[in-house]
Amino acid sequence: MIQGSEVVHVNGRHAYIYYPDGIGRSKITMTRIERTLGTRGTARNWNTVLRVAGLVDD
Repeated sequence: MIQGSEVVHVNGRHAYIYYPDGIGRSKITMTRIERTLGTRGTARNWNTVLRVAGLVDD
C-alpha cells in the first residue's frame, strides 16, 4: 500500500486522483498504475477535462 495525501476515487473504468502536494512528488505514478492494472492508461488534468467538456456542450 502507498501512503500519502492523494485521494483516489474509482468509478468503473475511470480513476480520479487528487494530488494535493503535486503529481511530481507522488508515489502514485502512471507507470505504477499501468503495471498494477496490467493495461495502458492516459491522464488529463482537471482544467483540460473542463475545456473538453465545454467544447462538447457547445
